[in-house]
Amino acid sequence: MIIKSDCIFDSVQDKPFKGYLIIEKNKIIKIGKGDLEHENLSNYGRLIDCGNKTVMPGFCDNHVHVFFGALDMDTCNLDNTKSEEEAAEKLFNFVQEGKMNYEWVIAFGWSHYNWDRKELPNKKTLDKFFPDRPVIAVNDELHALWVNSKALEISGVDKNTKDPKYSTIKRDDEGNPTGYILEQDAMRFFSDLS
Repeated sequence: MIIKSDCIFDSVQDKPFKGYLIIEKNKIIKIGKGDLEHENLSNYGRLIDCGNKTVMPGFCDNHVHVFFGALDMDTCNLDNTKSEEEAAEKLFNFVQEGKMNYEWVIAFGWSHYNWDRKELPNKKTLDKFFPDRPVIAVNDELHALWVNSKALEISGVDKNTKDPKYSTIKRDDEGNPTGYILEQDAMRFFSDLS
């Protein structure tokens, strides 16, 4: 089989190109640039012409976060911060510069494993910068949230909220949520970012 397209992106080249793929026994055996003039088409059977549609040979991804990926591009990225305080301050400065037009303050990429002190973050740090506006910061693995008191209040998460199955609402010694929420079922409390 041969698949041709005016827009092939093979991840080796920086930009897509006009070309074709030759597939034999369910394996890509050649990625060619340009036209098919020099190929013997009779050896490969069917020809699929994709026109200007993008063809990405060898790309497989069965686990994507399309919504989070798109939102990440429009929010504050905290991946290079070295502390909880630095992450909260970076987010505050991002908002002060007018770069976030959402009711909720949203960030991605923090990792307490990369901070100088490897401790889980706490709502109190975010509360210092954002006492009246809800904040939700998703960690670099997309499996945990760091939220402030306002976000907990709006979402109805308090001392009496039970941990969902397979999820954790981290609590202090008195049972109050600390602002660290682990795994998807617990994260659902914050799914309406209106």
